[in-house]
Amino acid sequence: MNGSRYAIWTGTRLSPDRQHAYRSAWCAAAGVSLQEAFKIQPWPEPDLPGLVQRAVNFGTAVTRHVAHGLQQLPPAQVQARVKICEQCPQFRASDRTCAAAGCGCFIDIKATWVSEQCPQQRWPQCQESS
Repeated sequence: MNGSRYAIWTGTRLSPDRQHAYRSAWCAAAGVSLQEAFKIQPWPEPDLPGLVQRAVNFGTAVTRHVAHGLQQLPPAQVQARVKICEQCPQFRASDRTCAAAGCGCFIDIKATWVSEQCPQQRWPQCQESS
């Protein structure tokens, strides 16, 4: 692909309407739909820590949770934590787990526990209600 064709394809020198028209024509000539041509391939999911490490992490988290009196966060704080996790590169959407080295947890459970923190320090400090 030469320089001017590349500029047309990437849209570096065109208005959005003209860019769309060129891309549509390009895809029609190639016999492929515009949606298929621009299908974004997701990044592969990160690997989880090993089973033994996850078991140790979970046991430690449960111990802390029990030591804190099984306190749960309010739903608004849980949603904030989950939203942060869903934006993290260590989040695995397929099983909703965290692949960070010090974690491997199920996000929907760990995010509800007052005693827990993100191993990557992404969660805000929780406001415990006594």
